[in-house]
Order: sequence, then structure tokens, then C-alpha cells
Amino acid sequence: MTVLRLAALFWRRARAAEHLGLLLTAAGVAAALLLTLLALSVPPALGSRMDRQAWHTGDAPTSGSTSGSASGSGGSSGTAEARMVRRVAVERYRDREITRVELAPTGVGTPPPPPGLAAFPEPGTVWRSPALARLEGRAPPAELAERWPGRRAGTIGAAGLGHRDELLVVVGREAATLGEPDRDGGLPVGHPDRRGVTALADFPRAGVDADLDTYVTLARLAAVLLVVPTLGLLGAAARLTAARREQRLATLRLAGATPAVVTLLAAVEVASAAAIGAAVGVLGYLVALPAFDAIPLAGGPFSLADLRLGPAALLGALVLTPLLAALAAVVALRGVATGPLGVRRRTTPRRPSTVRLAAIPVAWAFFLRSAVAMREGGGSTVTLLGLGLVIATLAVVGPWLAWLLGTLERLLGRRAPLLIAGRRTVADPRGAYRAVSGMVLAGLIAGFLFGVLPTLRAASIPDHDPVEVQVVTPAPRLAALRAALDRVPGASAVHAGSVRDERVVDIRVPEGRLDEVRTAVTAVAPETRWLDDLDLVTPRTLLDDLDRAAVLLSLAALALAATSIAIGTTAATLDQREALARLRLIGVPIRTLQRARRWQVLVPLATASTGAMALGSGAGIVLLAAFGADLRLVRPPDWRSLAGLGLAGIAVGLAVTAAGRPLLVRVSRPTPRGPA
Repeated sequence: MTVLRLAALFWRRARAAEHLGLLLTAAGVAAALLLTLLALSVPPALGSRMDRQAWHTGDAPTSGSTSGSASGSGGSSGTAEARMVRRVAVERYRDREITRVELAPTGVGTPPPPPGLAAFPEPGTVWRSPALARLEGRAPPAELAERWPGRRAGTIGAAGLGHRDELLVVVGREAATLGEPDRDGGLPVGHPDRRGVTALADFPRAGVDADLDTYVTLARLAAVLLVVPTLGLLGAAARLTAARREQRLATLRLAGATPAVVTLLAAVEVASAAAIGAAVGVLGYLVALPAFDAIPLAGGPFSLADLRLGPAALLGALVLTPLLAALAAVVALRGVATGPLGVRRRTTPRRPSTVRLAAIPVAWAFFLRSAVAMREGGGSTVTLLGLGLVIATLAVVGPWLAWLLGTLERLLGRRAPLLIAGRRTVADPRGAYRAVSGMVLAGLIAGFLFGVLPTLRAASIPDHDPVEVQVVTPAPRLAALRAALDRVPGASAVHAGSVRDERVVDIRVPEGRLDEVRTAVTAVAPETRWLDDLDLVTPRTLLDDLDRAAVLLSLAALALAATSIAIGTTAATLDQREALARLRLIGVPIRTLQRARRWQVLVPLATASTGAMALGSGAGIVLLAAFGADLRLVRPPDWRSLAGLGLAGIAVGLAVTAAGRPLLVRVSRPTPRGPA
């Protein structure tokens, strides 16, 4: 109770500067929590999408060699118990993927309706997703609508769709037309050796889709890139205006307060501000979600229900964030409890230890070893942990680098602004790094994304339709296939070989008529498997998503960097007000102090952003190798985009320091009582 009364008394009698410091802490916590929650929303949203698509993904394991039970509820235990047969194929229309699901009853029992359909499809009926129905209405019939002949029985509801823009068609068939179930050892959908035929007793409600699983891994990777440095920003926010808090609490300690009282008082003060920031961050997260609802990923946008974290997660954020902030503040003030006299006398703090540098080789060794293990078939979890450790080394080494830069400014500076900036940086290297920690986050994200994108773009993905494609079709369908192609001007088929009871056919595609060729072939021979070109759709979609993510994440990180710089420089000005006032008393003009602030921000900013970009690019190359990329094909990073972000960061630093000039004038103004 004494601690709470003291905290309330300090708040009532605090000057505007102390109130501003706590508001800055709340703002920093809100920004950090907002970004963390957004980053953590994507992996579970992808998992929800994967579960809704599980009934038709076809990636579920089977029982024995022919059953179609998924790794979820309701799978069959064998063909004898199967109530239906399902064939899944992935098609292409222009640059978009279409999933075709063909269903037929086996005559054993009554098959259940698929998710999103009112009834099990009868033979000769066609059910389309709303997005596919709209696309059919716009496309020429010979390119799309004629691909699935039959009666349009209805549309597929949201329960059977991964997202609202999914292109999905369900076609009712006779069981005899689908053939025998696969004996392929669980090959994924779209594999050239897979027919996609599975016997099922019920539709799986959960499963794994290979393409979406790749996105889940990438989303976790993005979360590591965002969350680890953002947690550092949270700790930085908790330490804002730490110098003035140290002075006030050291006075209490010298007046007889116990270390426990001082520690609890600091924890209550920071936790209160952090609780306000956490509430604002959660509210901002809920307000920002609708904007992310319109951003497509993995072929389509998310629903708000998928993206929104549950009440337990949000409540946990509201509780844990103030506790973490309080812990960071208590750790920062441990010198007050043990040595208050040194704090009051303003004893020069010890410089950051060189031992911090040992974290770099340790983290990189762990990261590289885990990447090698992943390349050899291991999981990605340990590799992501290693990446997190590498990123965390920036927060460990950052203050030491800031101290080194300040020392060099003092040694090499010949003018007052640079000398003052060096002394201020050396006096508080941790604060100097905290001010630019947001730009470190932006540099990490940009370095990683713009470091790997050039290599991915160079993966020999053509931007034009092929002039020839190769297909595999059953031997009895060969004549019908050739007859269908005769109706497409300029198209022709050449028998290229045989595989058991199937024929390999090379199809010459006239310019601009690939979709007509696909429609003509699929309409008469839906079991035809396309060996060329189809596998290029997913890489194109992935590249588009990565390009979009690179721009959006870089802009978001840049905005967070601006917030970090503004909060950090304001807090530094408030913490150093006595030193600034003394400089004004001895005749240093405000213009010189403003230039010193500019140097104090820009030198660590440029150095930190450059180092973070290099670290991100290096980590990206390591992860490319971990995912099995040929290192001989690695391309240099996109230096133009990285340079653009670096210049934007410097521009933000200049703008923030210019906007902070009125505060500098006010706090450095000497008063009759002396500097406050």
C-alpha cells in the first residue's frame, strides 16, 4: 500500500516532463505490441484455411494402400468401407490455379455432402465457388466454362472454401469413370505420377497442404523477423527516461527507502504506463485487422475470423506486456538499489563490456548448424530458433557499437556538434541504440526479403505461355483428345510414348490459345495429367506474395522506426536536460545543440540500418541453402531497394530531429532555480 501511495504522489506532483516520459513508454509499448500481434496472427490463419481445404487437398495419409483417411476425423479404414471416390486435380486458367474435385458414390452406404455443398453431387452436376462462377461469366466459354460440361447445380459455401477468392469446382461422376484409387505412397496433389484418386468413408476435417505448409513456414519466419526485434523495442520503451527515474528513486533510497520499495515503485510506475500501452496496442490491433483482410496471401485474402487472435491470446498480451515492461525497468534500475550514492553523484556509467561480442559467433554457429541439419532433412523449428538468436545478438551488441561510435566521434571530431554528440552517446550508449532500434527492425526485414527475392526471381520461371506442353492420358482417350484439339485452330497432338496403359502426348499450343487447349482436353479427358507448365503457377503466386510482403513489411517497419526514433530522441532530450541547460549557460548556442542531436541520431541510425540489412541478407542466403537452394544460383541482393529504405530512414531521422527542436529549446532553457 505504501508503494501505491508513493506512486500516486509522484504522479500528482510530477512535472510535465515526467508525464511525457510515461506517455512515451505507453506509446512505445503500444507500437511494439501492435506489430507483434499482427505478426502472430498469420500462421494460425493459414492453419484455419488449411483445415477448411482438407476435405479436397488429397494430402492425407491412407490406411493400407488404397484408403483415403485424412489425418483428421472421419477417414475410411479401407476401400471396402469407402462410401465415395474422390479425384483431385489442379488446373490453370491464365495465371491462376483452379482446383477440380470429382466425386462419385461407391454404392456402399450414403456418402455425406462435402463441406459447403447442400448435397452430395449427382453424376453430371457441377458446383462452383462464387469466385469461379464470376470468372466463368467473364471468360470466353471456350476458355473456361466448357471445361466442365454438366448441369450447374449450385455454388460452394464458405465452409468448403479456404478463402473467398478460391477457384474450386466440384463435379459429380460415376465411380467407374474415376478409376482405381492411387497406390502412390502419398504423393502430393499435382505430382505428375499421381492420379489423385482416393477412396473415402468421410471427408477429412484436418490435414496438410504442401503449398500452404510452405506459407506457414514462411509466416513463422516472418514472425521471427518481426517479433524478436519488437520485443527488444518493448524493453526499450520500458527504459525510456530511465535517467530521471534513477535520480528520483536514488533520492528515496538515500532517504531511507528499502531496496524492495524502490524496486516495486519502479515496477508499478512502468507497469501502469505499459498497461495503458498494451490496451491501446490491442485496440489498435482490432482496428487494423480489417485493412489486412483485403491483402491477398497464398491465392486469396483472409477472413477476419481467421486473422483475429482469440480472447485468451489478447488477454495474455494485456497481462504479460506490463509484466515484461516492469521486469525490464527493474533490471535497468538495479544500480539504484545497490548504489544510490553513485547515481546521485552521476558517476560515469561503465561502458558496455566487450564480452557482448562473443554472442555473434555463438549465435551464428548455432544458426548455421541448424540450417545444415534442415537441409539434410531436419525440421525448421530449430533453424527458426537459430535465426531468432542471430537477430537477438543485435540487441546485445548494439549498445557496445553505439559506445564505439560515440568514442570515435569524440576522438575524430573537430567541431563542437560532433564532440557533444560523441559525449552524449558515450554517456548513454544504451539509450542511443534504443532510439534507432526500430530502424534495425526495418533493416532486418528489408535485408532478408530484398536479399532473397532476386534469387527466387531468377528461378527460370517464364513469363509467357509455352508453345508446347506434355500430357499423360489413358490410351482409350487418345482419339477423343486428338479430335478435341482439331477444333482449336493451330493445335495438334503428337504421340510421344507409352507408360503402361497410358499415352504421353506432346501438344502444340497456338499463341494465346493455351486455355482453349486446356478446356478442350479436360472436357473429353478429365483424367489427363499435365506434366508441363502447371507447376509454375504456385511459384508465380509465391513470388507475387513475397514482393507484396517486402513492400508492406518494409513500410510498416519504417513507420515503427519513425516511432522509435521520435520516442527515443525525445526521451534522450528529457534525460539530458541538465547537461543541455549547463551547455546553454556557458554560451553554447541552440543551433549547435540541435546539430549535435542530429549527429547523435544519424550516425547510429546509418550504421545500425546498414548492419541490419547486411545481417538480414546473410541470414536469407543461409535459409535459402537450408531450404535446398543451389548456392551457385544465388543472386546479389536488390541494392536499389535497400538503399532506398536506408535513405528513407535517414530522412525520417532528419525530420524527427527537426520536429524535436522546440522541446530542445524548452528543456535547455536555464531557470532561476537551476536546471530542473
